[in-house]
Amino acid sequence: MPYLTAAVVLLGAIGLLNLVLTMGIIRRLREHSQQIGMACGADGDELPAVGTTIAEFEAFSIDDLRISRDTLSAPTSIGFFSPNCNPCRERLPEFIAHAAVTGRDRTLAVVVGLANDDTQELADSLATVAQVVIEQPNGPLSIAFGAVNVPALYLIDQGGLVKGSGHTMRALTSLVTA
Repeated sequence: MPYLTAAVVLLGAIGLLNLVLTMGIIRRLREHSQQIGMACGADGDELPAVGTTIAEFEAFSIDDLRISRDTLSAPTSIGFFSPNCNPCRERLPEFIAHAAVTGRDRTLAVVVGLANDDTQELADSLATVAQVVIEQPNGPLSIAFGAVNVPALYLIDQGGLVKGSGHTMRALTSLVTA
């Protein structure tokens, strides 16, 4: 009988330990999910408001064209994407379709990521419909546009005036109706 009691107590302790560890794992997964959401398309960041002006910037496209606030055609659709971002992959077909309608000279795609095959593949998929810039995280374009989280979409008018900004294609809708 004492062996049976000891076995039941031991099994109960193991079950309780399992429950505590499972609760810890669940809590950690929730924290991790929130961090991923913040880093990839969360709406918690502050994008430039409509009517504000984007800071000066200068970058070079993958075609070696100089791109700055002053060289952008008006209006210009701008999208920031990352190859490791699920929301970016979801919005990419819509952005490509939008860019095909608006034209390559009025669309800028910024691929934010490290120099690797995934980044180059994403840039190549956008190059047929948009001017493409590849930059490291927190690069000059990301800083000028306040693009902390991706995807970030903007509609920019003459002189860098923001006409729309957001994480969904709604930020670009006024270009289609204009």
